[in-house]
Amino acid sequence: MGVEPRDGTGRVTWLSPAPERDRFVDDLLGHMTLGEKIGQLNLCHDAAAPGIEAAIAQGLVGGVTGATDPERLQQVAIGQSRLGIPLFLFDPAIHAVLSPWALAASWDEELARLAGASAAETALKRGFNIFAGPCVGAPAGAGVTKPTHIATEEPWLAARLSGAFLAGAADREAFGSAQALPVASWTEGSAKAEQAWATQLLTGSQPTAVDSGAIDRPTALRAGFDGLLVAECRALHAQVEERFRTTSTRSMLEAGERAIADGSLSEHRIDATVRAVLGAKHALGLFHQPERLVTAGNGSGMSLPVAAAMRRKAMVLLRNEAGLLPLSPVSDRVLVVGPTDGPAASCADALTKCSISFSAAPGLAVRKPGESWRDAHPGDSLALSLTRDAAKRADFVLAVLDERHFAPVAGARFPRPTPTTLALLRALGSARTRVAAMVIGPNPVDLAEADPYFAAVLQCWEGGAGFEEALGDILSGRHAPQGRLPVAVGRYAFGQGGGYGESAFTGLRVAVTAAGVIASLRIRNTGSFALRETAQLYVSGPQAEAARLVDFVDFTLAPGEETAVTFALEERHLSLGSQGPAEIAPGRYIVAVGKDRGRVLSAEVEITPSLARTMAARGAAHLRLAAG
Repeated sequence: MGVEPRDGTGRVTWLSPAPERDRFVDDLLGHMTLGEKIGQLNLCHDAAAPGIEAAIAQGLVGGVTGATDPERLQQVAIGQSRLGIPLFLFDPAIHAVLSPWALAASWDEELARLAGASAAETALKRGFNIFAGPCVGAPAGAGVTKPTHIATEEPWLAARLSGAFLAGAADREAFGSAQALPVASWTEGSAKAEQAWATQLLTGSQPTAVDSGAIDRPTALRAGFDGLLVAECRALHAQVEERFRTTSTRSMLEAGERAIADGSLSEHRIDATVRAVLGAKHALGLFHQPERLVTAGNGSGMSLPVAAAMRRKAMVLLRNEAGLLPLSPVSDRVLVVGPTDGPAASCADALTKCSISFSAAPGLAVRKPGESWRDAHPGDSLALSLTRDAAKRADFVLAVLDERHFAPVAGARFPRPTPTTLALLRALGSARTRVAAMVIGPNPVDLAEADPYFAAVLQCWEGGAGFEEALGDILSGRHAPQGRLPVAVGRYAFGQGGGYGESAFTGLRVAVTAAGVIASLRIRNTGSFALRETAQLYVSGPQAEAARLVDFVDFTLAPGEETAVTFALEERHLSLGSQGPAEIAPGRYIVAVGKDRGRVLSAEVEITPSLARTMAARGAAHLRLAAG
């Protein structure tokens, strides 16, 4: 079941062999009463609830969340319950180095692995053995309203990064055999997107535990997954609990017995679900070392250079007219515009760290705490006049825009510039100096009518450890931006983002063979900088649904270097719908490869009924990339 630690060959294995685990679980299950089985389904019991220790001792709790003294509760479970089954100790916090949009913007599986390893390490240091992660959402608006690690509108991208996050969480070695079980979950977004994400995740990554209402046990088994479905545990326990509250039953055990007797609850389903719970606990080594807790300290051990590298990979260069960025290291006529009490100070620190001289101007008048940045201020006229004069004397202006410069607009998905922000940009525009926007904040924003004022736009995401170092590397050209948008924003398409080089995609060829569909093309770096490029594969089917991302691959090209890229399209790429087993509908498909959803080369192919059956028979395989 699930993602397991790796042995020296790179093969995924559990701490104990699967046959041993299965024998142990089956034997233990045979000794459990129905009440104890129902107790194991209670995975997220509030540690602050009255009578928590008595409930654990009676075998009515399988896991607790938010324990301030997890070791004490684990000792109660081991020493006082009849069978001594250890607890899952849930970490109630969401630990993330980057904002959800920033992690998704990296399109980088290695970065997601680091995020997973960091989250697991932090949970272990806090004394917990299980944590929520990766938590994924496709929020309808700019803000992520629920605790989330990854935010994107594309289920395939979310599934790829989720799989890497899980692998990073399971592949840790800092604490020896100690492991923290990650629980992959969907936090917000459409049911269709959740189903697509979960199906792809189960097919491609095989996590240990998933918390998603979109996947039931039959669907999971069809995907080859027999691990822990947290939502199923929650639903079964809630069903028994509701019967206990609303009927004359005297205990959870009696409520369960009556539900089974009248056929509203299946004992076989309870056994299958409890088997998954016990298997996950055995896989973590809790039955061998139930007292194991790691409480070396709080927080992540991630070094500053690693944090800076993560932030650097997430930054997205959306525009760069006439090569405005990177800045020349010998220029002393750079003007940083923005309030000195926020991200503008971080931008100034970044320039200092990379030895680029600059001056600063306030932009708008500084507001007192509680004063609106959306409305005009009596001091704005003077501040704008000073800023405009400073801009006339500068070669480049870095306009630092944070969340205060944007506000929600009716009918727009993402916040747009406020009237005061547009007044600032008009003042900079009248100076006729090239302006680069440094957009700093955890969520996407729509530049809308402000966009024409900029010769360059860099989506920097939020500040934090390593931010100044990362931004300095980008502005100085020591490193080029690598991020891609995880959502369409205004004029910028999903997947858009560039580096300091230029690339050309040419010669797309899509061939239908007896085994499937092959798409190939050539990509050349036509610029003078090394370039990390991401080739994105999109497919739309015979029912004319919108083109959806189905795979991507990234690589680095030196100036003038060219490579050939080949995608082998399989059942998982072409199947329509996300409910149940994947099926390929015969008909015409549009296959497109490009830099983003808006810039693609495309070709049409015909999938015959016989080819659809052949591809289905071959089953899922992995994307192949041929470089040369």
